[in-house]
Amino acid sequence: MTTVANAEGAMPATAFAYRMQTAVHLIAEPSPTRERLRAVLAADGFGPLMYGNVEEFLSRHEPESGGCVVLDLARITDTELGWLTRLTSDLARGLLVVVTAHTDVCGAVRAMQAGAADVVPKPYTDEILQNAVRQCAARARASRHRWGQAQVAAHSVHTLTAREREILALLAAGHGTRQVAMRLCRSAKTIQKHTANLMKKLDVHNRVDLVRRAIMAGLVDL
Repeated sequence: MTTVANAEGAMPATAFAYRMQTAVHLIAEPSPTRERLRAVLAADGFGPLMYGNVEEFLSRHEPESGGCVVLDLARITDTELGWLTRLTSDLARGLLVVVTAHTDVCGAVRAMQAGAADVVPKPYTDEILQNAVRQCAARARASRHRWGQAQVAAHSVHTLTAREREILALLAAGHGTRQVAMRLCRSAKTIQKHTANLMKKLDVHNRVDLVRRAIMAGLVDL
């Protein structure tokens, strides 16, 4: 297997390329510290996008683009916690790693309550930071995958008729064929026919997948 070198030795090229596909946004003021953060991330296969501050990130970042954030802070105070809250309103919770020089257990807990996935205190080893970002990036990929599935589900459900959406919502809410038939004043055979058409249109093969598609499309509140 082809390998590439990193700070810890050799890493499979496939793993390196996979990480390059995950957007990592590095927010830090221009300084030697930011360059070290960039180098540590790049050595582990990440090509971080650089921002000088939170405002610059918020003005440039498109929420649907996905990825995770590494935020460099001098300390964690109420002001910084406000930044975290703004960032996690733009990102999904758990997609943010905070790197800070001055913090304590209370500050770290407050940061995670505000939405940070991890708090990495300085001084840190390359491995500690890389592990934190790998885990965050994995969550970002999973979040992106779920978002993609939801978009596909929403698009496919949009092609259904009003009656089909109504039946799908009732099935997803836990109603059986007979219950749906009674609610809609239709025969069970008619509901079965609609259900078969739903499965064909949504390209699923059983009731479980049909319900999952309805949930992803937002037809049912969990």
